[in-house]
Amino acid sequence: MQFDKIFDISLIYATFRSATPIIYAALCAAITQQADILNIGTEGIMLTGAFTAVTVSYFTGSWVLGFLISMVAWVLICLPLPLPNSCSIACLE
Repeated sequence: MQFDKIFDISLIYATFRSATPIIYAALCAAITQQADILNIGTEGIMLTGAFTAVTVSYFTGSWVLGFLISMVAWVLICLPLPLPNSCSIACLE
């Protein structure tokens, strides 16, 4: 079997390109964990932003508007996430 035809440089590029969003989600989860916020919905937040960006870009024809609206959707999804953890900490004190 010839491994040089299977494992070439384009496979390495494709692997890094495909893994980058998951690495960003894991980094986000690690940072929020250090801040004592349990955030288990990072992939769902990413999917919400991506779906919103594609949908708005498709219907308006503007990728800039899709990008901006997806950031707004992402912020709206993320707003209530720290509330239960901070409320439970306040109740313990």
